[in-house]
Amino acid sequence: GPAGNTTRLLANQSVFTMHKLQGLKGDTGATGAASLVRTVTTTTTTTLATDADVTDIRTVTALNGNMLIQNPTGTLTNGQVLKFRIKQTAASGTISYGGLFRSFGVAKPTSITQNKTLYLGCIYNTTDTKWDIVASVEEV
Repeated sequence: GPAGNTTRLLANQSVFTMHKLQGLKGDTGATGAASLVRTVTTTTTTTLATDADVTDIRTVTALNGNMLIQNPTGTLTNGQVLKFRIKQTAASGTISYGGLFRSFGVAKPTSITQNKTLYLGCIYNTTDTKWDIVASVEEV
C-alpha cells in the first residue's frame, strides 16, 4: 500500500503487520496527524487489569513477583493491537494469562529474568474471540 499505511515489526523472527491506526487526532502515518499513544502504567501488581478502550500499551515498571495478565476489557475490535511492557525486579516470578490469550507463532512467556524488560505484542481476533500473542521479546 501507500507509504505510511503499514508498519512491519520483526520480533522473534515473526513478522506481523499493523495497518494504519485511527488515533485520537485522526489518521496516523505519513500524511496524517500525529496520534498520542495511550499508555497506562503500574508499578507492580499481582493481577494486571487492562481497559483496551483507553490503552495502547500497558506498562509495569517494577514487577516484584508473580502476575496474572487478565483478559482486557472494553469494546474490542478485530485487529486491535495491544502491547505490554513489563520489567521484573524480583529474583523470580511467573506470568500467567487470562483464557482469551493464545500463542500465535511465539510461546507465551511464563517468566521474566530479574531486572529485564519483556515486550508482548497482541492482536485481537474477533472470529475466535482471542488475543493472539504475535510477538514476545525479552531484553538481553
